[in-house]
Amino acid sequence: MAKIMIPPFVEKMGNRIISYIMNISEDDAENISKQDIKLTKSQKDTLEAFITLCKDIRVKYVDHENIAPYMFYDLFSSFSNGEHIFNVWRKKNGGNVVTHEPCGAEKLLSILNRIIYKIYPLFLIHTNGWNWPSSMILSSMSKPVWQFPELRSLLGAFLEDDSISSMFSCKKDFMETKGWYMSSEGHGGVIHLIDLP
Repeated sequence: MAKIMIPPFVEKMGNRIISYIMNISEDDAENISKQDIKLTKSQKDTLEAFITLCKDIRVKYVDHENIAPYMFYDLFSSFSNGEHIFNVWRKKNGGNVVTHEPCGAEKLLSILNRIIYKIYPLFLIHTNGWNWPSSMILSSMSKPVWQFPELRSLLGAFLEDDSISSMFSCKKDFMETKGWYMSSEGHGGVIHLIDLP
């Protein structure tokens, strides 16, 4: 099999995400570009689909000086039938996808677990080294959370939690529930319930 050339911007995302979606070891993921390794047709198709997705996103935002925020925003929002495309590809290649464990009576934790397991593979992307802070890249994960049916339940559970709900002095609907805060340095601002996820 001929070597597969992985573009530098895809390599920059790291071996863990390539390993995850193709259901191969991280060592094999690292060696894809360096040497011939045997891949199934499904694994090769997955890698090509991942590269194509990343290229399409880059082309979409070619006019922007820094495409990292847009690229990750779109990557984090790539779902197929309510499941992130990374999990779809992993299953296609015979891999297991971790599912959440119920947290008993802890409604908030149970809902958070369901959401976290849906977006777990996004945490495998290497976010250092981009011309954009890692914390900002990770904040792009809020977009997929807004697509989940659990969002309404999550916001309701936040308000039912005594500690979290005490942050909000103005409680209306989910969009208008907010509270004010002041830091020890005297700077203040507003926190909205809808921004927590």
